[in-house]
Amino acid sequence: MFPTFLIETIALAITILIISIGLSLILKLIRNLKYDEKKENITEIKLKNRSECPHCGTKFDSKPKYCYNCNCHLKEE
Repeated sequence: MFPTFLIETIALAITILIISIGLSLILKLIRNLKYDEKKENITEIKLKNRSECPHCGTKFDSKPKYCYNCNCHLKEE
């Protein structure tokens, strides 16, 4: 009786271990997919917010009201 109980317990432990490792790998894959999607969205937003001064050609990663280089008023788009 004891050897059977021991074997069943070990088999159950191995089954639980395999299931938990599999679930953790699946969750990690899902998180990576969401992270990549967010990263693409952030890059897209960053590219939309780029602007350039029409007078001096200074490039900005935002949409300022005035050029930091030549102090000219920039039109809002």
